[in-house]
Amino acid sequence: MTRFFQTFSDFTRGEVSELVQGRVDLEDYVKGCRTLENFLIQVTGGIERRPGLYFVREVKDSSKKVRLVPYRNGSGQQYVLEVGNTYLRVYKASTHSIVLNGGNPLEIGSPSWTEAQLPAIFHAQSENIIYFANRNWSPYKLVKNTTSDTDWTLSTPTFTDPPWSTNYPDTVTFHQKRTWWQRGQNIYGSQMGNFETFTIPGTPTDDSGINYKASVGLTLEGTWMVGRDHLYVGFDGVEAYMPNSPSKPYVSATMPAIQVATGNGSAAVQAVLLGHAVLYLQKGAKRLRELSYSNEGGGYFGLDLTLLASHILGTGVTQMVMVKNPDPMLLCVTSDGYIAALTYDKLAGVSGWSRIVTDGDFESLAVVDGTTEDEVWAVVKRTIGGSTKRYVEYFKPRAFSEQSDAFFVDSGVTVDYTAEIETVGGITQADPGVITLTSGFEDNYLVKISGVVGMTEVNGKVFKLNKLTSTTFELYLPDGVTPVDTSGYGAWVSGGSAQRVMIEVSGLAHLEGEEVAIAVDGGSHGPKTVASGAITLDDYAIKAHAGLPYTSTLLPQRLKVAPGLTLRVDRAIIRFSNSLGCKVGPSLENLQTMEFRFPEDEMDSPPPMTTGDRELNLKGSFSKAGDVYVVQDLPLPMNILFLIVDGSYYER
Repeated sequence: MTRFFQTFSDFTRGEVSELVQGRVDLEDYVKGCRTLENFLIQVTGGIERRPGLYFVREVKDSSKKVRLVPYRNGSGQQYVLEVGNTYLRVYKASTHSIVLNGGNPLEIGSPSWTEAQLPAIFHAQSENIIYFANRNWSPYKLVKNTTSDTDWTLSTPTFTDPPWSTNYPDTVTFHQKRTWWQRGQNIYGSQMGNFETFTIPGTPTDDSGINYKASVGLTLEGTWMVGRDHLYVGFDGVEAYMPNSPSKPYVSATMPAIQVATGNGSAAVQAVLLGHAVLYLQKGAKRLRELSYSNEGGGYFGLDLTLLASHILGTGVTQMVMVKNPDPMLLCVTSDGYIAALTYDKLAGVSGWSRIVTDGDFESLAVVDGTTEDEVWAVVKRTIGGSTKRYVEYFKPRAFSEQSDAFFVDSGVTVDYTAEIETVGGITQADPGVITLTSGFEDNYLVKISGVVGMTEVNGKVFKLNKLTSTTFELYLPDGVTPVDTSGYGAWVSGGSAQRVMIEVSGLAHLEGEEVAIAVDGGSHGPKTVASGAITLDDYAIKAHAGLPYTSTLLPQRLKVAPGLTLRVDRAIIRFSNSLGCKVGPSLENLQTMEFRFPEDEMDSPPPMTTGDRELNLKGSFSKAGDVYVVQDLPLPMNILFLIVDGSYYER
């Protein structure tokens, strides 16, 4: 037998198609993966488990689709809009809650859009104004009037000299201090600084309105617009741009002829900007292309960013959003209900796809600015108790400071009593004993007492409080029925603290009857089934996350050994960063658990996260495949920096 040794230290090509499995000659061959599910690719080359989804609220009517639209306000308050069948609702990003007005969800105006029209609604924002366009109705304008969460106005603008009557525009964007509107090959620009005025005087000036006919084909329809150095316009047969000099704005009397950039044809999905490039979907919405200029070639080209992953967009994409922090990443909502995520940094040579799946279907996304990371919100269609539900949820931040903050469940909730701790001011020797707390808890709280001097019998035990006054409580056993007789205990001398704990996690009514995964104080608890909106834990906890489980799966590229050999993978070595929990094996049906607990770890606490190398001797048999799956199915973090596969094969 001959030994082989394969290192996978760079995953920046992400999941690639089976069609390129034979291209062992490619320099980046081993940077690709056959499966990369529920992982995110880091620009530095590693992969990390995607964070979980936190439950916010069920949409107004779960029987109908909705769409999310971001309201981004620089460093100010961020909002997410729920655009549904003839209504619009508002969520506040900082509190991750729906905006209420008089105790009920705030609904703004009575828009004409219907459920069927939602995918074809285009929108553009400038400062506090968002315009909505669709050929079925006159454009709408949403204005955030003041800093109040409830002060919004949705209206049909009164345009001055609009270039359309009933042939309403399909798309809208901002460029050069104008609004730009498109219907077919007709492109209209407002006056500069006057977004709703289209007047063109007899002698046009720099700030006149613009009425332009793009001659790019007899039957071509417009699909998107993006303003950057030029105004870029997508059509269903070509991609084009209206040349522009930064020092000389467009003038209606001297508009430059539109230039065809590429001839791929675009899908009617809003394109997005990434640096100096425009990312757009080719007609059919199954290929993603980058429209950018080549100095060497002296023209534009449409680089296919799905060339090595022709399968990744499934049956097509319905929406694209851009995440800029912490890594540049394009998220594509597919018609198949998963998210295709592209980590893309051209200067760093990073261009790799992964897939984000959940127990349900993703239907819409919105990205707003977060404190340190962009916030990604989602509408997810789920089946709960046999019924269709559509939930608004958001991805938790990728970074977390404490192990107990790691959130890796979907449609989940958190119960956190970390800050609910009070100083003990005394405990009486009585039946029942009475404890004095400096600030006071509420009736029926469960507390764990520690650090008491004198009456040490209470240390490490959990009691239920029976409130007498704002700061005094009788001590009962956790059943709440049996009083605790402390008359025979040692006298309290000083010190001690009472930490609130839980045995039940509530707030799970939206997952009634579902089996949920649970993380408790930084470790995995084991599944429970939700009943009456809650679950009962096996032991007391301070912080718990509970929600639907999901699995992260890595299957790296095929081993670079001669094909046809009989292989056996004997060992896997993985370098982790802040990880806890892992399974490895030759197939998903034959996985072994990697050990993360060691004798020096505290037995009454979860093992700490690992940063460093772990290895596992595999009990595999000889086969032709030589596959190595790396799986995380616990509600815990996993970050992989490299994978080394060590094995043997028979010589021919």
